Amino acid sequence: MLVEVYQPKSLSPSRLDKLLAGGWFRTSSSISRLQYLCIDGTVGSVINIRAKLANYVFSKSFRKLLAKNKKRFTHVIRKASIDEVKEMLYQKQKSRFEIFVMENLHVFLYDYLDAQDCVFDTYEIAVYDGDKLVAVSFFDLGLKSVASILGLYDHDYQKYSLGSYTMLLEIEYAKANGFTCYYPGYVVLSNKGYIFDYKLRLANLEYRNILGEWKPISGIQSEYWIHQVLEEKRKVVKALFEKYHLDYQEVLYPYFAIANFITHYQCVSTAIYFKISERHHQQLILEYLIEEGIYRVGYVSPLNDIFIQIMIGNVKLSDRFVTSGNYFKSPLKYEDIALETMSLPQAIAKILELKIFEG
Repeated sequence: MLVEVYQPKSLSPSRLDKLLAGGWFRTSSSISRLQYLCIDGTVGSVINIRAKLANYVFSKSFRKLLAKNKKRFTHVIRKASIDEVKEMLYQKQKSRFEIFVMENLHVFLYDYLDAQDCVFDTYEIAVYDGDKLVAVSFFDLGLKSVASILGLYDHDYQKYSLGSYTMLLEIEYAKANGFTCYYPGYVVLSNKGYIFDYKLRLANLEYRNILGEWKPISGIQSEYWIHQVLEEKRKVVKALFEKYHLDYQEVLYPYFAIANFITHYQCVSTAIYFKISERHHQQLILEYLIEEGIYRVGYVSPLNDIFIQIMIGNVKLSDRFVTSGNYFKSPLKYEDIALETMSLPQAIAKILELKIFEG
C-alpha cells in the first residue's frame, strides 16, 4: 500500500526495530508508512534512510562541528519531557516545517495521550548555553535502533548549526550504547530535487526502495520512484485533455492520506487530481489510482463530518502550501462515481459525455 497508518497499543523495543526496518516511522502517537506525499507545490517520493553504525566514522567537518560546539555548550541526555521553554522553541519553529504542522509539542510527540501512556521510549538531548536551553532533539529507542523524531533550536544561535549538532549527538549516543542502526527519518525526492537533503551528509547511509530492499545510498538515483510514475501519467492526461479541448485545473490535494484513513467515506485518494467542472457545489474530477492502476471519474464534494473536521482542524498545512498554487485542503468524498476503468480514453469519453449532459 502507498499509505499505511496505525496506532499501536503496545510496542516492544525489538518490534520497533522491525517496524523501522520495514519503512515505518513515527507520526505523533502513530506509526506510518507512505511512499509519496504532497510537498512544496508538487508530489514527492518518500525515501526512508538509515545509517549503519558499525565502523561509523564522522566526516572531518562533522568532527569539527562536534568539537567546536562541545566547547561552547553543555548538553544533557535524559528521558523526554515537555516544558514551557521547549514549547516556545516549537512554536517559533513551526513555520519551517515542510508538510503538516501539529498545534503544539505535546500533540507532535504524543497526540492527545498522556505522555506516560505513549508506547514509545523517547529520550531527549538538551543543549544549554549556561542555563539557557538553546536546542533540544527527541529520539526513540528500540533494541538495536535509534529513531530521530524532532530537532528544535533557538534561531539566535543559527550559526552554530544546532540542528545538525543534536543529530550528531544522537548518533554519538547510539554508538556509545551499542545500537547498530540510526534512522534520521526520510528524504523526499521530487522533480524539484531533494527535501531534507541535509540528512544525506551522514556516513554509511542506506535507502529503502519501493520493493522494501535496503541498499547503499549511492544507488538512490538509479531507482524508479513513485513521483516519476505519477509525472508520466500527468503528461498523458494533459495531452488527451488538450486533444479534446477540455478545460481542466490541476489540483494538489495534501489530505489524500488522512481522509482515507480516518473516515469510512469513499474519498479522493490521490495526491493530485484534475478538476474539469462544477455543478451544485460538486466538482467533476479525474484521478489516477496508482495502486490499482486505474482512472476514476466522478463528482466529489467537501466532507462535512464533525469528527473529521475536528481531526483536520488539529493539523495545519505548512505555509509552503499557501504559495504553491492550486490546492484543496479539506477531505473530498465521492457523491457519484461515474466510471472506474483501466483505460484513460474510456475515462475521457465519460468526461465528454458528462460535460454534454451538464450543458
